[in-house]
Amino acid sequence: MAVSFDERVDVVDLILKVLKDHEKSLDTLVSQLGETLNQPQAAGTIQVQGYNKYKVVLRRWFEFRDRCLKSDLIAFDMVGDKFHVSSVKNGSFYTYSETIPEVTIKMEKDGDKVLIEGGEFMSHEDPSYVFNGKLQCGLGVNTRRTKVDMPNGDTVHKIIYDVDPEEARVWLSDELKTEKKSIVYGGIEL
Repeated sequence: MAVSFDERVDVVDLILKVLKDHEKSLDTLVSQLGETLNQPQAAGTIQVQGYNKYKVVLRRWFEFRDRCLKSDLIAFDMVGDKFHVSSVKNGSFYTYSETIPEVTIKMEKDGDKVLIEGGEFMSHEDPSYVFNGKLQCGLGVNTRRTKVDMPNGDTVHKIIYDVDPEEARVWLSDELKTEKKSIVYGGIEL
């Protein structure tokens, strides 16, 4: 069965009409997508372009600092006895954490001897930073002291350190040369 010339033209016209309708639908979808991307993000959400999905865990502050200068986004938090800092820079995700120390000093009854109990120190590190009111990374901490007199006459002193979020934000901004608006108190979820 031969198809006439008019029938062929009708089929081509039908195909062109369907393609034009499809093009209009695609244009509408592209416009809606553009509007959605230009809308402000939901509260607490920051979008970072070009994230590579790998995480670099650094154990030394100077290495973290050197890699994270002028970061796109920095988040910090205190969870339990840890101070955590995360950064996104040029599509890479970096983290650093250190223990916020707590020191217990037991003064024996005769007062001549002092025994330091507790505190988490790396064996190769100098623990004196604890007594300077700073973490190993250099961030200043607030101290709270308690004293307990024991029934046997000994005295136990506890030094508890705390990080103020606003002071941490200012310090991180200076230390990492990053605007304060790019530093958030919280975390970055992958």
